[in-house]
Amino acid sequence: MSVPTAAAEFAQEIWAADDFVAKARERVEHSLDKPDSGLDKSKIRSIYWKVFLGCVDRKDKSIWKNQVEAQRNEYQEYLKDMTADPASKKDMDLDLNNPLSQGNDNPWTQYYENMELCKVIQLDLDRTHPGSAFFQDKKIQKQMLNILFVWSKMNPDYSYRQGMNELLSPILLTLSNDADKAANESPPNSSGESGEVFRLLMSKKFIEHDSFVVFNKLMSHMRQYFAVVKPTSPQRQSRLVSKPFVPQQTPIVTKCENLQQKILKSVDKVLHRHLEDEDVQPTLYLLRWVRLLFAREFHILDVQLIWDHVFALATYSPRKELELPLMDYFCVAMCLYVRADLLRGDNSTCLRRLLSFPPVGQMATLVQRAVQLMRGKHLRSVKPAAPRSTKGGKAAIRGIRGGQTPTKRAVDQRFTGKGIAASVGGNVRNILNYVPSIGAAVAGGSGGKDQAREAEVKALKTRMAEMEKKNAPSCK
Repeated sequence: MSVPTAAAEFAQEIWAADDFVAKARERVEHSLDKPDSGLDKSKIRSIYWKVFLGCVDRKDKSIWKNQVEAQRNEYQEYLKDMTADPASKKDMDLDLNNPLSQGNDNPWTQYYENMELCKVIQLDLDRTHPGSAFFQDKKIQKQMLNILFVWSKMNPDYSYRQGMNELLSPILLTLSNDADKAANESPPNSSGESGEVFRLLMSKKFIEHDSFVVFNKLMSHMRQYFAVVKPTSPQRQSRLVSKPFVPQQTPIVTKCENLQQKILKSVDKVLHRHLEDEDVQPTLYLLRWVRLLFAREFHILDVQLIWDHVFALATYSPRKELELPLMDYFCVAMCLYVRADLLRGDNSTCLRRLLSFPPVGQMATLVQRAVQLMRGKHLRSVKPAAPRSTKGGKAAIRGIRGGQTPTKRAVDQRFTGKGIAASVGGNVRNILNYVPSIGAAVAGGSGGKDQAREAEVKALKTRMAEMEKKNAPSCK
């Protein structure tokens, strides 16, 4: 069976479908049971992302051409205006347009501020996937710098924050890959209006422009998690209102607390109580998970797969604001994946496990668990709470591994192996040094069984082979 070209896939799956959004979502959902149908096998993944996020009209395809051209022109105008050299403005008053002037309206003042902002962004770009030739290429870094700079200037209340570069990198990689695939197809199998729109969407000339559009749409939801609340003194607060002073809380803190205190508690009361007893603060691990949309927890290829499902299940509020509900339940699914390790550990052990997440043999299994949780299907039965001890004000979790509580030395040995390092930065060479004992728990079993461990080892071996063969492409 021949593989359809990117143009043919676009014509069949998107252009010819009446309800193309529903059909696209159906494909992503079916990929949980049939991995070969996932978007990682698609040549137009970037178009699916644009559809899911609403970068193009979700009802009328006939306006896509004008819509995309307008978006690109708008970005180009913003970039030109925000990076203009004041020296090129010959028609301005020389008393005002003077590098030595201290006036607030002096364009050179803004120019110097822009240069400082670019330096801050560039520092993070140098650290973005340092082992990837693609992201270390100067041309790619320039595109990322332009996108992040323009977005920061368009959103002065947020400006640039560390981590925004992590959200942009999967987007730019996905659009670049798709544009390369489309350009390498010969001869192009596209004609008529469908072919015209396809060539417009896949133009390599406008990868930067289109990446900005997708990033800007994603940030319409994610920017709240980068918000910084300016402190208000208690004295000033008391003059404004008669109520007692209450420090303001940022959306990211509210989100993290809601995830652990409400959602996780409703799914697994035993795990929630243990994290509470050990004083594991939700912001210490969930802040990075949420703010970066898991971009730093997994290999970038796995991040793309996670985002396929997060975007496919995106919703819109009555005010047409983008919402990403699966993100919350994926966080909970991650906690359940390492449940056994967490229940064995104290505060520091739990945090080490959550901040250095182990390799996942089959990412689709973890995604499927998150989808089930979101839809209220708590398939995994949670055992009754273990006997609690009031000694030291902490819970003594018994009944693990023959009714014995692991010693501190045993716990430390479990978390100091080379396998932990394999989960950071996409290094899969030592992936088999750490095999989670709870592979079956994610799929609904109790975990710890020999059969489950064998299945996990096999899955990890398969994943290791896949990821070593399929690394992020180098920039040509």
